[in-house]
Amino acid sequence: MKKEIVNINIFYRAIFLTILLLAPKVHFSQSIQVTVTTTQNLSFGIFYPTGSGGAVIISALGARSSTGNVVLLGGGISSNATFEVTGKGSPNSITSITISNSTLTGSNGGTLSLNTFTTSPSPIINIKNRTATVNVGARLVVGTISQNPPGNYVGTFNVLFNYN
Repeated sequence: MKKEIVNINIFYRAIFLTILLLAPKVHFSQSIQVTVTTTQNLSFGIFYPTGSGGAVIISALGARSSTGNVVLLGGGISSNATFEVTGKGSPNSITSITISNSTLTGSNGGTLSLNTFTTSPSPIINIKNRTATVNVGARLVVGTISQNPPGNYVGTFNVLFNYN
């Protein structure tokens, strides 16, 4: 089974809490004809924690929600991440997608956890001589305002496309 790893940089910036994913770095484990391109960045929009905090969730299809004591605000962009995976030549199918959890570190202290990733469609995705769209959502765990003070939060996570 061949594997392709995509490293994605995350930048968190705010007076309120906002997350934005930048374009991934693609690493090929073997010489193949598969290309991964980020066409939409993951963004959690604008929000702030109250009380004990909670989580902000972006579904794989882009729906935003929160749990616990997190207030979602309008005016910011929230979206799922979208990747275009293009295969050429032999019949290649994405058989699974593995995404690593991540910790974002804040410029004014504090950390945020990014986890519970979801994808759509679920593999198996045939990419022979065509492009398939893969959507990714995630959950951002938010603590209290003293645990997660406003500032810039930065981290990375890996997306591993397993295919054969």
